[in-house]
Amino acid sequence: MADLGFGDIGFDATAPENQRTNSVVPAGEYPAIMVESEKKPTNANDGHYLKTKWQIVAGEFQNRIVFKNFNLWLPPHKEQALQIARGEFSEFCRAVGVANPKDSSELHNKPCQIKVKVRVDKTGQYDDQNDISGFKSIGKPAATPVAVAAAAGSDNPW
Repeated sequence: MADLGFGDIGFDATAPENQRTNSVVPAGEYPAIMVESEKKPTNANDGHYLKTKWQIVAGEFQNRIVFKNFNLWLPPHKEQALQIARGEFSEFCRAVGVANPKDSSELHNKPCQIKVKVRVDKTGQYDDQNDISGFKSIGKPAATPVAVAAAAGSDNPW
């Protein structure tokens, strides 16, 4: 038997500060902020992506980190991937209320709800990973095209 040396404060295995930080976060929705971003070249050197780092800001997994890449600058032959990335990025921008960002730093430290999924490696070669698959505003709902058109006095949102 060994004295663990925690004294009167004890040790709580369920406390967030005592959780593993290299394991995946369970699938779910979490309040988070983007804390870092960087434009990086793709592995094929045929475009660039925005590499983002996110921090969960509340709940059981507070201070845990997850990542998301947005393929925002791709060549024409990758149009479908570009459309998907721009759709995801648009959803994020609307969730944090920044419609026309000029620099990714304008999006840092703005809270939103992220939807996290777990990507399981079926080959067994790699650890499971988290993917951010959606964004929602916290508090008031994000503006929709219909709401924007109505505010502008138009019946046609397109």
